[in-house]
Order: sequence, then C-alpha cells, then structure tokens
Amino acid sequence: MPPAGGAAGLWELAQHIDGHFLPYYAFMHLWLEFGQAEWWMRLPSALATGAAAVLVADLGRRLHSLPAGLPAAAVYVDRYLFATVPAYALLAGLALASLPRAAALLAPAGLVAGAVPGHLGHLDLRRPDGRHENFPRAVRIVEQGARPGDAIVYGRSRLREGFLYYGGERLPDDVLLSGTAPLPDSFGYPERDDVAAAVGERRRVWVVWPGGPEATARAGRVDALVGAGFTRVKAWRTGRVPGMTVALYARRPPSGG
Repeated sequence: MPPAGGAAGLWELAQHIDGHFLPYYAFMHLWLEFGQAEWWMRLPSALATGAAAVLVADLGRRLHSLPAGLPAAAVYVDRYLFATVPAYALLAGLALASLPRAAALLAPAGLVAGAVPGHLGHLDLRRPDGRHENFPRAVRIVEQGARPGDAIVYGRSRLREGFLYYGGERLPDDVLLSGTAPLPDSFGYPERDDVAAAVGERRRVWVVWPGGPEATARAGRVDALVGAGFTRVKAWRTGRVPGMTVALYARRPPSGG
C-alpha cells in the first residue's frame, strides 16, 4: 500500500510508480477509512482471490470439464505476475484433465503435494518477519525503551511507514520529517538532511536501518550522529537475515574536567 495522501497523492503515485495499480490503491484508500487492522486490509484480497478461483474453475468446466478447472484454485506468485496466474493454472488443469484415466487418478495427490508447500509459503510470508523486517518487534523495542525527549531517525525514509502503522504517536520525535505528504516519486517522505542540527541538544536518539547492526553504511546518518558526539549504546536485529536494526545512540559526556 502507498502512503496515505488523499486523491491527489494517489494520482501522483500512479504517474511516477504504480500506475497499473491505481484502481486497487483507490479502492483500498476508501476501504481503510473503515478500519486499518491487518485482517481488514487483507480481506478484499482474500475475497477477490476466492472469487477468481471460482470463476476460473467454472471457465475450466466450460472449456473441458469440472476437474480441469479445480486445480486452478492455491497458486502464489510475485505481485507483478499475479494477473497471469489464472491462465497458467487453467492450462495446468486442462493438461491434468487430458491425462489417461489411470494417470488422472494420481492428480489429486499431485495437487496436495503442490498445495501444501504453497500454503506453508503463504503462512511464512505473513509472519511478522515474512519480508525480513519485523516491524512489530522493532516498534516494541523502541516503545519500551524510549524516554521523554528521545528522537528517532530513519536510515531509510521508507521504514517510517511501518513504524507509523504499528507505533503511531507513541514513538519518539521524528526530528528529520519535514512534511507529512509522501514524495510523489517514491515511498519516502520529505526529510531535512542536517542531522546534527535536527537532534539539537537531545541526549538520546533511536536509529533504524535495513540490514544487521554491522550495516551502518546503509544509514549514513549514523556518521552525522557520531560526529555530533553520540555513541551506540545497544543494537537489536529484528527479522530474519538481513533483517532490520534498531539502535540506541546516546550523547557522550564531555571529556576533561
């Protein structure tokens, strides 16, 4: 889902990134007005998938027979190929239905053998760290450790959206954010780049970046914090490798007497 930004924002997004998904994004923009729970966001896709399976099964029945259409119902692919799945599944169903009777009896076993890994893949993808970045855990770490006056800095602007969804107003001050409307040519937000000035006199800053704790190169803003007198206190990897890192930086006490 793109960041919320009204009808104008959706149109800008369609012109720069995902124009072919504009009808879906427009529908979801309205759908989310009635709730933003995860199950509610997934419900339209689940219903549409079920309806598509029924329609493809009926098309297979019309072209050949009911057994030809049934196999077209538990295929998962990347979102850029999903529109071709019904055709591929229907071709597979027609091929199975054309097998000799003895071989066709083995088809259900083949379907089960293919459906089980596919179902497990679905479950795995929908785990909190299904895309390697465990946002719920990362947000919990920050919320449980944050103190009044803390700031948060995102090594990649796109990470902000996950934190806003799971954390909202309970997060530390987002000191780099310079506008609430998302950028038209990306999934990021407008940000100021003067990190040291943005954190001001704050004593503690949370930093989030993709990859492990060693991947500070992916968060160039860390260098600015270190130059401003901060040092890392602790870092947590969230999600499966490469994952995402949440790190706490604190200002070093002044040296000397």
